[in-house]
Amino acid sequence: MPLEIKGLKVTLRPIGDKEIPQACAWRNDPEVAHLFYRQNVTPEQMARDVQTLRQTQTGDTLAIISNNSAEHVGTLTYTIARKQGAAAEATLGIIIGPRHTRGRGLGGDAMDALGKWLAAHHGVGKLLVEVKPGNQSALGFYEKTGFTQRAIIMERNI
Repeated sequence: MPLEIKGLKVTLRPIGDKEIPQACAWRNDPEVAHLFYRQNVTPEQMARDVQTLRQTQTGDTLAIISNNSAEHVGTLTYTIARKQGAAAEATLGIIIGPRHTRGRGLGGDAMDALGKWLAAHHGVGKLLVEVKPGNQSALGFYEKTGFTQRAIIMERNI
């Protein structure tokens, strides 16, 4: 688990208990919540999820802190998967919460900084993201930051 990862615009560090309620509020905002498969996450659920991920030592949820204002502006979660005979891959999930901080390059800088750290410290060779259908703003953001579409996954409840 990193203590701190510095980017040009943001600093990443493990999310703390005091930041979890704000992260849940961003995540549960109706403008954002419909973009996720799991809805209405409570601070207690998020704290358990963060603790579980940290215990597996395969990932973490990081607070994104603006270098200019020292404001907590989002979260970035990563999970590392290792495949035999291939470089490790990390699946990422990001939220930039305050509306006034969106579109300023903070999310892209956070992903770049984390990607470099994951490559250097964990041998990660590929970053993955999952986008819910219809989330055009996320697709545009990920394409702008260098991601390309690899697959379409379909599901059916039984």
